[in-house]
Amino acid sequence: MLTYEIENLRVSFSSYQKLECYKKDIKHGKRHLLRLNEFRGSLFESHSPSLTFLKEIRNKIIHDGFLDVHPQLYELRENGVVKERFILLPDLNASGKFEKYGSRSNFYSYEKKLNIEIIHLVKEVFERFEKTVEELLK
Repeated sequence: MLTYEIENLRVSFSSYQKLECYKKDIKHGKRHLLRLNEFRGSLFESHSPSLTFLKEIRNKIIHDGFLDVHPQLYELRENGVVKERFILLPDLNASGKFEKYGSRSNFYSYEKKLNIEIIHLVKEVFERFEKTVEELLK
């Protein structure tokens, strides 16, 4: 909604008006109306594995209780001393979706650690955010 308002800035502010997105009933899920929809490197690129992963993990947490009250936390110990604590992420395919086989999911063969992956993910999201804002300001 914010992006739609920025793309359709008003020139007259003589009176207080409703936002354009409310006038046209534009809410979440109507991003096809945005100029930035599918803009490469932006937050609106739908074929990004990282953004797909964010959606997938959000759905797993909200709908499936993944990382619930007592998540599975692993420890790497050397000589009885904890060297690392981590949460394993289920296997992802190249498009960022969780691997499934029939009705089974949550395979952990790639040994991806959430505490490592989150660093790369945050970096990419901020880069996409920056590119999105730069494009909006043009």
